[in-house]
Amino acid sequence: MPSPLPLIDATRSGAKTVALPAPGSLPARTVAANGLIDRLRGSVSERPAVDPGLAGGLRAWLEDGTSTAPDRGRLIVEPGPRSGLTVLVVPAAGMPGQAARQAPCRRGAPPRSGADLRAILLRTVLRLTLTAGPPRAPFEDALAALAVSEWGGLVVEDVGRLSRHRGSELREVVRHGATGIAHGWAPPPAAWLPRTGDRVIVPLAGGRVVLQSDSDLVLGAPSAGRASVCMMRALPGDGTLEGGKVRRFLMLLETLRSGAAPFRVASYDLDRGRLVVDDVTEATLSAAVQEVLALLRRRLDASEGAR
Repeated sequence: MPSPLPLIDATRSGAKTVALPAPGSLPARTVAANGLIDRLRGSVSERPAVDPGLAGGLRAWLEDGTSTAPDRGRLIVEPGPRSGLTVLVVPAAGMPGQAARQAPCRRGAPPRSGADLRAILLRTVLRLTLTAGPPRAPFEDALAALAVSEWGGLVVEDVGRLSRHRGSELREVVRHGATGIAHGWAPPPAAWLPRTGDRVIVPLAGGRVVLQSDSDLVLGAPSAGRASVCMMRALPGDGTLEGGKVRRFLMLLETLRSGAAPFRVASYDLDRGRLVVDDVTEATLSAAVQEVLALLRRRLDASEGAR
């Protein structure tokens, strides 16, 4: 499961963090169209040609680095509930079919914290806003949307377990955050083929390792020789280091899935209302592979040390 829109200044030298204009200073649709769509999508002349051999080389690098993963279950690498990347260890027993995808939300898992619930609900509000405009009852509409999603029913159960006081606090926090989202985001033009909740799952090492994530907004058609796709994921408390790892991870997954690197990847800080955009380069994709393999090594070393 994972604010007036800023103008974005993405450069090849690195990500730029951009503060948002004050709420109400610009009409929501104007800010969304001129800020996110124009700057994130860019012009055709800005988009680099796709290296047809890059995706295969990255996959081979990952397969080599994960070839020694133990066959005692499945290691799932995904963005953490708040920021950064995490590794979920799923035992081999009782995990057939699509269960690995649902493991972070499986029954019997510890209840989510208030911060995690806030992040999930606000990401849902953002997706609703990008699809059909701001919801009239953000908290209730987000719960209704989650209730009919693949895994969201368990989130609804966690919300239902809150005390009346904590539930009221969460409702107000979500309503406040939804007001910021409504000031700056609007459904993107259909010409850019917008989609929300786009999930990517990449198995490695015969399924012993799985890389997975989803995006809150994806724009653009598949590559026809030049990088085209742009992606955004909302993150609470998007720190520079951890948020960068998530953006690079999204780049990597899309490259492995489609065989073509995306054009740009952004993260949106739900706490501070900032958008950070990275251009996708061979260097950022290489860094993503190194970060994934280093994370897996640390997790496996920790597991061996505990045995």
